[in-house]
Amino acid sequence: MCHGYLLYLIAGGKADEAIKMANRVFDLALTDTGKRTFFDQGIDLLDALPPSDTFGVDAFERENHPRQVQRVRSQREQFARFLNRFGGLDGVG
Repeated sequence: MCHGYLLYLIAGGKADEAIKMANRVFDLALTDTGKRTFFDQGIDLLDALPPSDTFGVDAFERENHPRQVQRVRSQREQFARFLNRFGGLDGVG
């Protein structure tokens, strides 16, 4: 649903608003809940985002989007190490 709405905003010439929403998705993916959703339920919040080149804003496509994706992946790796060390999701959060 989010993916489609972002495409709708972009098609309507509201790329700036779509970028703000995309950044909110990145922020949500970085929360403990976002990371737990990824590991526990296999839901990747980043799948809600269209490809970076869809937004039509060079700075977002070349810099912000890739940096945010890497940030989420890095945080997930750290969370996975935490889970491996302390044993699962019980008591996390």
